[in-house]
Amino acid sequence: MDRSKSFQVAAGLQLFLSLGAVVMALPMLPRGAEALNQATDAPPYFIVVLTLIVGALGIVSSYGVWRMQKWGVILTLLLRIVDGLAALPGVLFAPTMVLQVTAGIGVVLSIVVIVLLLRGGSRASSRAGVA
Repeated sequence: MDRSKSFQVAAGLQLFLSLGAVVMALPMLPRGAEALNQATDAPPYFIVVLTLIVGALGIVSSYGVWRMQKWGVILTLLLRIVDGLAALPGVLFAPTMVLQVTAGIGVVLSIVVIVLLLRGGSRASSRAGVA
């Protein structure tokens, strides 16, 4: 199996982002919606739940990208779009500078993964003679 460099990097970044999301969201989950929504240094509870779901699915999708499976690429693209859009308001409106920077890095890395997958997919299609 000839794995493109773009897919390798995208799979690695997706796995890194997904594991990071799960590790960050899991400790916040038991605090509950009421406690998180009242805390000034924490994201809203629905963002924590969304982050956990996207992170868990992202671990699976990174495996699909690594194996160059179409479902893995599509799932990763969808997850990066959802995650990037969910993090976008945090760049300006997160309550702390740390959360703003984290949101900004998340948006940028989501864009990087999307570009790598789209670039790698078009290159693999052109090598195979598929339009």
